[in-house]
Amino acid sequence: MEINIGHGRLLYTKAKTENLESWFDELAKIDFYIEQGQKLSIAEDCCYLYFFSFDENEETYWCGRDVTGFESYLPDELAFFDYYSGQIIEKELRSPLNSREELFSAVSKMKDEDTRLQKVAMTWRVKLTGVDHGTKTDKNSVQEMPKMTFQFFKSL
Repeated sequence: MEINIGHGRLLYTKAKTENLESWFDELAKIDFYIEQGQKLSIAEDCCYLYFFSFDENEETYWCGRDVTGFESYLPDELAFFDYYSGQIIEKELRSPLNSREELFSAVSKMKDEDTRLQKVAMTWRVKLTGVDHGTKTDKNSVQEMPKMTFQFFKSL
């Protein structure tokens, strides 16, 4: 499915893809910061994992949430990225991924199966919907797997 996205502000952390399974810990840092402050709010109930290459050996990714508001000072581990409107091609994944290898393998398979994905930008993201705020989740509760959607930015 092709969809239009509007302008947005991402609050993110940089993390190592070798520790991709710990994205929820990265998200907890962001949520804790938002909850402690008064100037930022979560814009939507999802988070994003941004990647900047289709190469499985990529070393870093961003974990972030769209926010509203502005903070003039951020701790060193957090940053803002303001993105502009554009078009994305969205593909839903119906099974959970447990590792970096499975993630990049799934993307490679999608690119092979959908010719529209042959001409997308190198930046892509995984949208995780239904993610509880990292600091509000009871550690003893069982959380359902978030819905995982791959979003590929169309080249201009």
